[in-house]
Amino acid sequence: MKQRRTWKYSVKRNKLDPMLPFFAEKDLRGMEPHQVSRLLIRVPAGKKLLYKTEERGIKINVEEKEENGIRTYVFETRDVPAIIGEPNLPSLSRLAPRVACSLTDDCSAIATAYEAQLRGLRDDALKQPLLQAIVDRETKGVSDPIQKARKLFVWLGKEITTVGVSPQAFTFKPHAAAILLEKKQANLIDLGFLYDCFLTKAGVEHRMGLVRILDSGEFISEVPGLGQTGVLAVEIPGASGAFSIALPVGDNVGPDIRLPFLQGAQGVVIPDGKPLAVPFCPPEDEGESSLGEGNILPDGTLAMKHTLHPRGNSQASMRQLKNMRSEEIKILLENNLHEQFPGARLKTFAFQNLGDVNLPLVLDYEFEVPDFALKSGDDLLVIPVPVDRSAYSARTVGAPTRLSDMAWDLFARNRVKFSVKLPPGFTLHALPEGVSAGSSGMWYASSLGFSVDTFTFQDLFERSVNKLSPAEYPVYKRLMENRSEISNQWIVIRKSP
Repeated sequence: MKQRRTWKYSVKRNKLDPMLPFFAEKDLRGMEPHQVSRLLIRVPAGKKLLYKTEERGIKINVEEKEENGIRTYVFETRDVPAIIGEPNLPSLSRLAPRVACSLTDDCSAIATAYEAQLRGLRDDALKQPLLQAIVDRETKGVSDPIQKARKLFVWLGKEITTVGVSPQAFTFKPHAAAILLEKKQANLIDLGFLYDCFLTKAGVEHRMGLVRILDSGEFISEVPGLGQTGVLAVEIPGASGAFSIALPVGDNVGPDIRLPFLQGAQGVVIPDGKPLAVPFCPPEDEGESSLGEGNILPDGTLAMKHTLHPRGNSQASMRQLKNMRSEEIKILLENNLHEQFPGARLKTFAFQNLGDVNLPLVLDYEFEVPDFALKSGDDLLVIPVPVDRSAYSARTVGAPTRLSDMAWDLFARNRVKFSVKLPPGFTLHALPEGVSAGSSGMWYASSLGFSVDTFTFQDLFERSVNKLSPAEYPVYKRLMENRSEISNQWIVIRKSP
């Protein structure tokens, strides 16, 4: 017995705000099958509607008709199958057939008009004594413009709370700087504008851009409109790395971190309307490195000391721990450790620079895992390669094929390196071989070694792409399966003669 459910709804919007001009878009496919998906637009017959369709394998029917001075456009798909959920699936707006509509045909005109609206707000902001006082205080004794910008970035991230109010639901006009500084709250349009005011007051060369985050779908230059965007980004041409295009969103985000929603974003420069594409940070700026040393005790206990160096957004995520009590952090670390090594005991942990976003974050921790090495007969000990099995899992590549792309928010480079000393009176009996494998934009390599009384392990995984096609998936699947085998390998040691 089949049940059919139908939902009908409409949205009516009156254009009253010049900072919220008409723009409409719709994804015409979802995670459930659709009998009909439709976008209907009515405009006065004298108005020119710009639109673009992205079919992505699903035909979009377009119908135009004019009656009583009203021109009606209908964009429709029928009997569309559901998008099947798969690991690392891109956002719906990057997969579904899509239509976007606007009444404006010139990115330059939009950017120029937007800058004109901002100019009066900026002039008022620069007259504010409080803004002047903050800039003077934070940049006192600093002459280099980039260093001034870094200090102002850190102040904004610490003092201004970002709120998730979409400009499409309200307005693209920022609040006055005096209100933002009083309330200490801002959305991603307000924040970019306030950052712009701070940099202008400090004499730091910069420019702004209205951008659309990648998860919302690519920016469609043929259909210009403020409504395509949602973030007012700030670019500092003289800065390097992630700081060249960044936003101070939160007190855990340092100047050298470009948040995921900015990486891959597209839009237009203010005020000339030229295209703006925010690059992904290179792999070496994201991910983490782990260095360790330890030993196997005579009773089979693994005793390790590790130093973790997170980078980029891994660092920003870990810095959120600074708002927790030490007891809460310990419980969290213990839970994470138990997931890696069941039965493990966290002995000590210490952070370096947890509260200072200007300096690299480091975590040192020490732990033990009882009965980690297993006895085999009277003279052999069997030791699993001591890596986090969950981090080496191949769970995302269980299916033999894929229907849709795989996607990631960031590039990344992850490195693990450690040494483990054998218990007294033991020597190496068998050591597994390392693995190397590659796929489109990815590489993995590992090696194991032995010298005197210590075995070593090191590996490197790097990804310099943010998506893979179904055609590229089989090679990636083999890479991840080969990598996962490392966590299943054993090192065998025996008593010395």
